[in-house]
Amino acid sequence: MELVDISSPRKDSLNSEKIKLLLQTESTKYTVIKKKSSTASSSSLPSWWSSFGYPAKSDENAKYQRIFGYVSCFKCYQTFIYSAKSGTTRLREHQNKCARIISLSSSSSSSSINIDQSNISSSSSSILIDHSIDTASSIQSTLPQHGFRTSLKLSETDTNNMKTLCAQWVCMDLRPFSMLDDSGFRAVAQELIRIGHKYGMIDVNEILRSRHTIARSINDIAATYREHMKQKLIEPLKYRAITICPDFWTDTYKNISYLGLNLTYVDAHYQFFSIDLFCRPFMGVKSGDLIVKKKKTTDPILTIDISISSNNNTLPQAHKDAVSSFNDGLSSEEESGDDEEDVLPSLPMVRKRKTNDKEPLLSKKPVEDIPRAAKTILLTIKQCKKMVKFIKQSGSNKDIENLGGTTVHQAIDIRWISIIDSLQSILKSFKIIKKILIYKQQHKLIMNIDEKTIKQILLLLKPFRDVIKLIQTGNSPSLYMVLLCFQTLKDVMSSYQSLLDYDKVHGGDESKEDVDETDEDILDELEGKDTKRNSMSRRLF
Repeated sequence: MELVDISSPRKDSLNSEKIKLLLQTESTKYTVIKKKSSTASSSSLPSWWSSFGYPAKSDENAKYQRIFGYVSCFKCYQTFIYSAKSGTTRLREHQNKCARIISLSSSSSSSSINIDQSNISSSSSSILIDHSIDTASSIQSTLPQHGFRTSLKLSETDTNNMKTLCAQWVCMDLRPFSMLDDSGFRAVAQELIRIGHKYGMIDVNEILRSRHTIARSINDIAATYREHMKQKLIEPLKYRAITICPDFWTDTYKNISYLGLNLTYVDAHYQFFSIDLFCRPFMGVKSGDLIVKKKKTTDPILTIDISISSNNNTLPQAHKDAVSSFNDGLSSEEESGDDEEDVLPSLPMVRKRKTNDKEPLLSKKPVEDIPRAAKTILLTIKQCKKMVKFIKQSGSNKDIENLGGTTVHQAIDIRWISIIDSLQSILKSFKIIKKILIYKQQHKLIMNIDEKTIKQILLLLKPFRDVIKLIQTGNSPSLYMVLLCFQTLKDVMSSYQSLLDYDKVHGGDESKEDVDETDEDILDELEGKDTKRNSMSRRLF
């Protein structure tokens, strides 16, 4: 290919990170060309030009055109902004660093160990060395430079000092306690430790950047992530092996509706990925033509080329619409909100209530017709909620802990798992709770609650809790588990012995002890238990 140097700069919406990524991933279209000296001899150029050149892109005539405003390293493709007014200190420092890395790799490769291959029956293995570690401090690399972390026990003084600093930070700056467990915070702390190990005791203001600098760098980092994401999405788009899951939700405080888009796919290496592509305000009716709507992208760099993943002529129109929606999400030119002119009005639809002449499968029964055992269970759950509410409001959880019990958890009506957790917390400290309520003259709260009934309810609801936890997996797919879970519940609820066998297998040590201690009590009320089980089976199956 011929090398062409354009005399006039061309406007490209690129930055240093984008150019470096393109040089690394698309070597057939992007390269680094040498700077031509204005004189006949190349010795007139500064020494650092031996390591740097101009990034260039191949055009339709197979000629490389220079990308103005940047210079790139021939070895690692590190790209810097370069103009007549910019300095060359960074370029010289990078040249020295690259030279040390190359010398280190050559010296390490020259010092080899001779191994008698006749004594080795296994296949040869190779060791990959990451040469991206900065060796400015010393040529001899150490384990911390390669990412190894040592575990040691700090002194009591340092531990208490760290506790005090964290407590002051949370209280004085009004930060949530969960921030201390945040993975991002711990990554920053680990990087500070690495820098301190490398340079010694330095001023933290020399390391941490201001909020304005971080805010300006977000766009560049986001663009880099979008480029990486585009490369990963080409393969699933090619084979149409990607699932798009829109998510609508409303902020009740601001009364704004939002549309989120989640992508799930499995790559060629059988690794599952779940990506939240975007979440933006949504104005309009929840209809398909508004979810998958086309938007012209002004930045060609951030557009997924359909011809790369599949033939454009053979690609179905629905798939093109899906790709267009990806380009919309990956585009950095995002608007703060959808204007009214951008909202495509859907066709008016008259919704008619579906009529069914058949009788409903489940007929509602009045409270008087509910069996006595079922009434007891419903009354127990209702009374437990009242008791937990009183304990929370009166601050009795502290008294329960002081007497050796565990705190009780409040239940939420729309979540069965929270109800099960609430009953378990009551059962663990049932005797202590009973003593405290009697001492506070609240006999009415414990009057209709029986420990045996709570254990029976937990025994019945345990399979449902396990199934709910198995299916509710967030963004990962779980539809394939529905049939298996349905069959499991059907088998477990077929008989009381099956329910006991399930609890013995999946109950754990604590549940097994509870069942063994109260097995006779449960068998005494087997008739009431079977009545409730049969009622729930008719409702479920």
